[in-house]
Parts: sequence; structure tokens; C-alpha cells
Amino acid sequence: MNQLEVVMKQNKIFMILSWLSSLLSLISCLGNKLPVNQTLSIVIPLVLLNLLITLFYFRKIFIVGTVYMATIGTILINLVGFMVAPSMISFFVAIYFIVMVAFYEKWTMTLLTGISNIIGTNVMFFTFHSVAFSHFDVQNLIPIDIFMVLIMIFLIVQCGFSRNLRKGLSKSNEEALSSQQKIESMLEGVKKVVTSLGSLNTKFNQDVKITEVISNEITEAFSQISSSIDSQSQNIVDATQLIQLNEDSVKHLLHVSTNLKASTDLTVNVNREGMLEVDVLRNDMDEVNDIVSDTAILFDTLNKETENIGKVLELINAITEQTNLLSLNAAI
Repeated sequence: MNQLEVVMKQNKIFMILSWLSSLLSLISCLGNKLPVNQTLSIVIPLVLLNLLITLFYFRKIFIVGTVYMATIGTILINLVGFMVAPSMISFFVAIYFIVMVAFYEKWTMTLLTGISNIIGTNVMFFTFHSVAFSHFDVQNLIPIDIFMVLIMIFLIVQCGFSRNLRKGLSKSNEEALSSQQKIESMLEGVKKVVTSLGSLNTKFNQDVKITEVISNEITEAFSQISSSIDSQSQNIVDATQLIQLNEDSVKHLLHVSTNLKASTDLTVNVNREGMLEVDVLRNDMDEVNDIVSDTAILFDTLNKETENIGKVLELINAITEQTNLLSLNAAI
């Protein structure tokens, strides 16, 4: 709350109290059965002052100067009241006006109003002593003056205390607003960080899901490759067994060929005379030799194929090791 707003609230309080004082003054005049001219002399200045303060308040003009107008107005109205209708009520009205001005928290205005009203009440007392205060002795005025002075001093101290308190509260309020703005700024930063973390978390979850899908696909592919390699390995094992069987057959054939040649030589030595049969047998032996030669060539070919199959097995074993490493990396 700035200084102008504080003064506006003080003007509002003074306006309410002033209208209340007008009403109380009217009731007091009617209660004391004052003449109409005296009643109007007291009430009209109050109403005029109230109208001016009310107009300034609602039109929001002469805001700061209202306190000076209120101070001077209350002093003048109190003096008019002293001259028109001097009575003991004037002392209470003077105190009431001092309290009203004290709401502005300006000790100078409070002091001016207090001194003016004290002087006015004393002048009124001595001026109209024989008319309105004949039953009061001069000594009875001293306690009233002391009471008014004490009230004035109390209100002046209260003005200073209230002003300092309001300044402290205003400073505390400003610090609280500054702290609130800092906290709101920090909360906004935290909110942005949380939003960024949420977006990052969402993106991370999406990446994890994508990675999981890719990992599953890689695992499935490696499983298929592994199954294919196992099938190829089984085929290679079967081919190796077949080659081994062919090799055994060739060895058996060579052994049979050797035995047959020995038998043929024995037959040639024994049956030299049967050249025709020997020629026939020789031709058979030549055919057998051709078969043996073809078999030997086939055996060499099979050996070469066996070597090639061994190289393929080594390549497949290397691929299998790389596949296992890839599967292990994917699992990690």
C-alpha cells in the first residue's frame, strides 16, 4: 500500500467520524433545547466541512491537503461552538476533534489542534464564566486542562508510534512481496525444469521402447541365424560322414583291386598258355585300373571338397562367435 492510498483511508475515516460528530452535535443541540439560530450555527459549519471532505474523497482530489483543511475546519468549528453555545460539552467536543485529527498520524496537526482547543476552552471558560460556568470554580479548570494535555501528548506519541509501525509494516509488506516474487520466479523455474524433465522422461521412455523393439528384432534375427547355422552344421556333419564313408569304400576298392591284380598275375604265370583269357583279363584289369584311377581322382576331389567344407565350418564358427557377441551386447 502506497502513501496516497493510506491518506485516502485516513480521509475516509475522518469523513465518517465527521458526519458522526455532525449527527451527535444535532442531537446535543436538540437535547439542550438550544434556539434554532444557535443550532444552525453549530451544525451548518460541520455539514459544510463534511460535504467538502466527502466531495474531495469521492472525486479523489485535494487528497493530501484534506488533513490541513480538516484541522483548520475543526479548530474554527470548535471556536464557533464555544461562542454560540458555551457549556461543559464543549470540552468533550474539543477532545473529540483532537482524536479525529490524530487519525491522520501527523503530530504537528494533532499538536496544533490540541493547543488551539485548549486555549479556546480556557478563553471560553473565563469569558462565559458568569453565564455558563458560575457553578464551577477556576480550580476545577486545571484538572480538565491537565486531562486535555495528557490526551494530546498521548495522541502525539500514538501518532509517532502508528506512523513508525505502519512504515515497518509497509517495509515488511514490500519485502514479503519481493520474496513472493522471487519464490514465484523460482517456482516458475522449477516448473520449467519439471516440464523439461517430463518431456525428457517421455522421450527416454519412447527411446527405451524403440530400443526394446529393436533388441527383440535383433534377438529374433540372431535366433534365426543360429537355427540356420545349426542346420548348416548338421548338413556339414552329414556330408563329412558321407565323405568318410566314400573314403572307406575307396580304400576297400583299392584293397580289392590289389588282390585282383595279384590273382591276375598268378593266373598269367599259371596259365601262360591261355593268352586269350589273359588278354581278356588284362582288358578287365585295364578297365579296373581306369575305375581305380577315376576313383582316385574322385577321392582327390572329395579331399579338396572336404578342405573347402572345413574352411566353411571355420567361417561359420567365426560367424557364430560374432553372433553370440552381438546377442550378449544386445542383452546388456
